[in-house]
Amino acid sequence: MAKYTPNYQLKKPEGNENYNVEDQNGNMDIIDSKLAELFTSVGNGKNQVKTAIIAKGGTVAGTSPHSFQELVNGVNSIVKGQGNAIESQVLEGVTFSNSDGTLRTGTMPNNGAVNITPRTTDQTIAAGYHNGSGKVIGDPDLVAANIKAGVNIFGVAGKPSVVDTADATAVAAKILAGDTAYVNGTRITGTMPNKGAVTITPGATDQAIPAGYHNGSGKVIGDPDLIPVNIKKGVSIFGVSGTSPEYKKMTPYHDNTNANTYRTTCITDDHFYCLNPAARTVRKHDRRTGTLLKDTYYNPYSWYRGFYGEGLIALVKDRYEVDIYDESLSLLHRVTLSTLSSKEIGDVIVANGALYVVLNDNGRYLGINKYDYSGNLLGTYSFGPSDSSSLLHPILYKNNIISMGNNATISVFRMDSNGINYSGYTTENQSTMIISAFINDYQL
Repeated sequence: MAKYTPNYQLKKPEGNENYNVEDQNGNMDIIDSKLAELFTSVGNGKNQVKTAIIAKGGTVAGTSPHSFQELVNGVNSIVKGQGNAIESQVLEGVTFSNSDGTLRTGTMPNNGAVNITPRTTDQTIAAGYHNGSGKVIGDPDLVAANIKAGVNIFGVAGKPSVVDTADATAVAAKILAGDTAYVNGTRITGTMPNKGAVTITPGATDQAIPAGYHNGSGKVIGDPDLIPVNIKKGVSIFGVSGTSPEYKKMTPYHDNTNANTYRTTCITDDHFYCLNPAARTVRKHDRRTGTLLKDTYYNPYSWYRGFYGEGLIALVKDRYEVDIYDESLSLLHRVTLSTLSSKEIGDVIVANGALYVVLNDNGRYLGINKYDYSGNLLGTYSFGPSDSSSLLHPILYKNNIISMGNNATISVFRMDSNGINYSGYTTENQSTMIISAFINDYQL
């Protein structure tokens, strides 16, 4: 039985069969037909390959039908790739190739539109693709007026007037009236009254300092006379302790009717004192009954002249020494005035812890010297020609020495811390009455 080839069904003779021309021709026809089909198919295939090469950017040299070598050269002319991208640099799901021509798929995340709101700490921008619609959120309140002084937020410096008032403790009563302040973010209007400059003159009772603001120009009035010598001993006024003894006021009464027995009487409210030159005694009498209360002997000194002062009696002895007694006739001070030399003491007044001595030179008054109880000269006033001959016995009036002159004048000398100052004089026909008025006023 005849056999055939599997592809084209060519008849194959058996070994026991003779050569058959018909079978050979039939096989030749089949081969010829298949070769023609093959040629056509190869030609078509080459054309498709050429088309594909050109579609890929390649070129095929020569004309159709092209040889396989020409097609091979055309394939080799296709550019496989020139980039260097890797998967993480290409969007996720997108394929690509690079210089090696291998098809690859990108892995870069597609983040789309990302919105970020700023915070106090950094926020990482996620790696991957952003589509351009994302943003960092802005805030219209990010302005200087909303930021505390000294703070900078995203390049915006805080306004100097914006401060943290959470720790403030002021209340309206502690803020000047009409002024405003902020406490813990709340505006407060002050109610403290503005007292300006308050002046207070001290008195015997407390004076309340009014509540409110004082501008520093107010004051408590001072008084230069607030010194120890002007305050009674044992009394403290505003912290100043007095050193001046409390004396009864004395009024001089000059009586020379019996010059060798009694002279220069000093009168107080309750007593009068007489100096007895002959007996060299000072006598204290009851003013109402005349009863002798005390008789003080001051021998061996020779008595010269006696005068009065603020509750004190001054005895001038031997023309240069002064003994000072209180109203109980107790000796308080013995003052030696060595600077007098040949001058005489015309009159003496004891006041303000000092001696005021009127100097006399043979009936001519020279001036007034001021001494302390140690005999030191503290001040002096020299009389001019107009008042040296007219000065009569002086009296003490407050802080002044008042002297009546022969020519109906009254001279006034001011006693102060700097010494003695002449204040002037007045002319008055009734000078004796004026002197009496001074005395009466002083005793009140």
